[in-house]
Amino acid sequence: MGRNRDNGEITGAAQAAAALLWAVAIAGFVFYLANFDSFDQTFGSAGSAAVSVLWLALFCTLYFAMPSMRSTQNEPVSSSPEDAELERIARVALADETAHRNMWSTLPGGPDVAPSVLSPIECDLNDWGFTYGVAWAAAKSRYPLESDERIAQRALEAAQAVFSDYCAGEEWSERLDHRRRAHEASGNR
Repeated sequence: MGRNRDNGEITGAAQAAAALLWAVAIAGFVFYLANFDSFDQTFGSAGSAAVSVLWLALFCTLYFAMPSMRSTQNEPVSSSPEDAELERIARVALADETAHRNMWSTLPGGPDVAPSVLSPIECDLNDWGFTYGVAWAAAKSRYPLESDERIAQRALEAAQAVFSDYCAGEEWSERLDHRRRAHEASGNR
């Protein structure tokens, strides 16, 4: 009970206990604030200051004792069913011809002309941007309470996995670098 062994996240019963503990602490603090005048009269300013510091210490202890309450932007995103779903969504979108045609329709010449006048590198970068954008939008809608950094990290990992497969297993950045060198070698700079 408590931590998920796969990725260290706080789970079910531990989250409920943490929420209950926070609710009790907040209710106690509200009671203290509501009765602050009588407490101040009974114990004086020094006593009130000491109790205020104790409340601060309690909230700090609760905060640091519960990792799920803190930002996890520097922690790696674990491979989970949710992240696999982000990859699936990005794969479906990347394979969808209608989505591609609509994306190309905003460029001069529309979907029939734009891909033929762009270099292969520009087409790959366009597909990469599309893949990342779909993964980001899916992550943002699935995890609305996560930080933007965490959303971006989830989207990046999903897009990299999808785009690597799209590039036939070749590392997509290496593929782009190879194309860039070939383009430069042909005299097109």
